[in-house]
Amino acid sequence: MGSTASQIDAVVLDELLREIVDSSMSDLRHRLQEAVFATSFRRKILEQHGATSSSSESGSQKQLQNLLDDYIKPQKLSLALETFTQKPTTVHPVELVTADDVAISESGRLFKDDVEYSGDSSTWKFFQMPRVPAYVAITVVVMCILTFLMFVGTVIYFLTSKWKRKKNLKMDLPRGFLTRSQMMMPDPLSVQDQISRRHVASFTLKDQFCDPEKPKILQFGDISMAHHRIQGGVVRTDCRKSRCLSKLFDMNVFLKMEVNQDTGSFKERGARYALQNLTEEKKKAGVYAASAGNHALALSLHGKQLGVEVNVVMPIIAPLMKINRCQELGANILVKGNDIAESREIALQLAHDNQGTYINGYDHYDILAGAGTVGLEILEECPMPDAILVPVGGGGLVAGVATAVKALSPSTEVIGVVSETCQAIVKSLQAGHPVYTPTRPTLADGLAVPNAGVNAFASMIGKVDRVISVAENDIAVAILRLIENEKVVCEGAGAIGIGAILSGKLSHLKGKNVVSILSGGNIDSTSLGRCIERGLAYDHRVIRLSVIIPDKPGGLSKLTGLVGELSGNVRDLYLERAFMRNDMSSQRVKMVIEVRGKEHEDELKARLEEEYDPENCQFKNSNRLKGL
Repeated sequence: MGSTASQIDAVVLDELLREIVDSSMSDLRHRLQEAVFATSFRRKILEQHGATSSSSESGSQKQLQNLLDDYIKPQKLSLALETFTQKPTTVHPVELVTADDVAISESGRLFKDDVEYSGDSSTWKFFQMPRVPAYVAITVVVMCILTFLMFVGTVIYFLTSKWKRKKNLKMDLPRGFLTRSQMMMPDPLSVQDQISRRHVASFTLKDQFCDPEKPKILQFGDISMAHHRIQGGVVRTDCRKSRCLSKLFDMNVFLKMEVNQDTGSFKERGARYALQNLTEEKKKAGVYAASAGNHALALSLHGKQLGVEVNVVMPIIAPLMKINRCQELGANILVKGNDIAESREIALQLAHDNQGTYINGYDHYDILAGAGTVGLEILEECPMPDAILVPVGGGGLVAGVATAVKALSPSTEVIGVVSETCQAIVKSLQAGHPVYTPTRPTLADGLAVPNAGVNAFASMIGKVDRVISVAENDIAVAILRLIENEKVVCEGAGAIGIGAILSGKLSHLKGKNVVSILSGGNIDSTSLGRCIERGLAYDHRVIRLSVIIPDKPGGLSKLTGLVGELSGNVRDLYLERAFMRNDMSSQRVKMVIEVRGKEHEDELKARLEEEYDPENCQFKNSNRLKGL
């Protein structure tokens, strides 16, 4: 029996060692332990089998051989135990060492460390199996639960966001899905293709009163109605003749003094009429607007008078003076947005969220009708004028005035005036539809609009006779002329009509009656100072010169003495020695001098060139403006 057991052990070891050779070295220890365990285990089987079936040697050998066939190749101990005992056995992972660590009871149970056996307990040796600590198991379970909850939350958030986008898509037009007409006529203040949107919503809300697909053409009857309804609510401004300007330009120049409105601009007319046309429900919900100046002031004033809550979004570049003024008038001011386009998007969103009414400052139909009342008053005070000069930005004022004037005086020429740096209306007229046109800085900042209003453009077609562009120099001199001759402080947009006359492009109006609309006078002190300085320079009232003089005692005194003899006033003086290319005994003097005009400038120039070498005298100034 012992020899048979030895043969069996050799066969088992041989088979297992062959498998071990083919295995990786990392499994070597584990496989060797399995081999030792299998050998020890089979020895105990043979011993037990020999004790229970010694009477039938041949039958036992055959039975033993069948058992061994089941134990040679098993991968898990549990399979061998179930085969031997014919009973299901639960086995936990253990570190197998030798068969001495395995106890077999009479009932065939193995590793049963939770049962008390009868008999000699010293013969039983049980191996305590290692188990995972409870806190580790709890931690793993909690982590799995949290991971599952995070996954479920992410799915819910994604589905909710998708549903909201679909809902918004039904209400609002997405940027990426514009119709062909909208591509041709983009929203007036929208420059979304030119700037990066940092905090604006993914969908652009539509202004229901300014639909590019269905523009509204202004009717004369609505202007008449607006003129009747706003009486008593806005100032009826003068249309006075300017004797100084008429003499200067050789034409009868009349000035429509919209600068005398309570807020300093014509915007009050359209703002009041738009607020009056609101229903009681809309008045309670309030109105919203985006503006950096005149429109905001007009809405704030008349909203307070009519009991309508006004909410204005102003860009961060808005003048602090105008922000404070709007707050004093009772408006709710939100300073947000890097430019007027971003402020408009925010105002539209606020109006949509609060069921309020958004009022466009130059394209709302009621705004156009209110602006048209300016034309009616001009014809009442100055019958049959030959031409009316109208500042043009978004087109609201010129559309209203042209509609009113052409209905009552078809022979009157309506001329739109724009800045050379803001050519939106010119490009739009050439194309036949509103065209986005980037603007550049201008003294007429009230006209710096990148696109014409859709309603305004449709209303002005066929009614405006011509549009001319005015240079910045002419605008600066026009502001200066109005201050000096008319004692009127006017912003660049309001003075641009006088600038058009200064430019010399309206020579065909010599000797005729010409009305220039001074649309606004809201200019801050800093800008006004700059305009005056620039106007003086282009008007040859302030000149710059550079003279090289001897660098010796009395040299500078002699130069300033010559300027004083000719009644020139030195405003600024700078001495330069380090960058001179002449001999070491000379210096350059740079001066800013006040003179009376072009003739006085020429006289001073001739005297200095006579005293000093003409090559050492440089006069830096532009050519004289045309028409002066």
